[in-house]
Amino acid sequence: MTESRLKESRLKDDRQNSLTARAMEQADEAARAMKSLNAIMSAFQEGMSAREKKRARGEESLVKLSALRRETVDALKTAVKNSDRLKKELHNAKDTLSSLQRQEAVAKGRYTEILSGRIPITKGEEGENGFESLFHKESEELSARKDQFLSRLTNVFSGLENEIRELEGRGKELREKTRDCEARLADLERKRVILFQKLEIYKAESAEMERAIKSTEEEEERLLRDYSEFTRRLKPVLSLPPSTEKLLEKNLPSITV
Repeated sequence: MTESRLKESRLKDDRQNSLTARAMEQADEAARAMKSLNAIMSAFQEGMSAREKKRARGEESLVKLSALRRETVDALKTAVKNSDRLKKELHNAKDTLSSLQRQEAVAKGRYTEILSGRIPITKGEEGENGFESLFHKESEELSARKDQFLSRLTNVFSGLENEIRELEGRGKELREKTRDCEARLADLERKRVILFQKLEIYKAESAEMERAIKSTEEEEERLLRDYSEFTRRLKPVLSLPPSTEKLLEKNLPSITV
């Protein structure tokens, strides 16, 4: 083999080795690029998945808060309704108690008057000659009249005592009822305040959750735009094969904003 042919063979081998080295280098670069792409796509998918889960949790919490708000509003309406009913009962009880107290005062006044000597007389004892006529009565008749008088007086006292006892008993029941109504009204008022506070808390939490959901949706949209822009710029730079383009585009339809 001549020297010229040896040189030509060496040059050919050098060119071949150079092409092989360049091909291997390009293959390594392509592998690194694909690895980077896979890492980017994985990060994108993880980011989108995390935001979708966050948004789903927020929407679930919002549904629960909405249910709690409805329950609280219903409980508040019931508390107000019961409070109005108790106020009416309390008003009626106080009116009735006031009337009973007036009746009781009248009965006790009559009782006190009789004890003070103001004796009720019958029609037969009325007139100017009623008392003087007693001088013309026999002792037996006077004794009978005394017994009648004392019997009637006893009946008057007994009737007044029964009336006073009944009025006092009814008054005691009404006072207990008014105290019970007032205590229940106080409980309902405390409950109303607590329910109102809870309602305000639920409203604030709902508003905060709505803002968080909106923020998450905006993050999803921004991440999707960034990914789309990244793939748009990447294609002409790397001259990606169709298989890689499909791999990149495959992630886009799965995003629901």
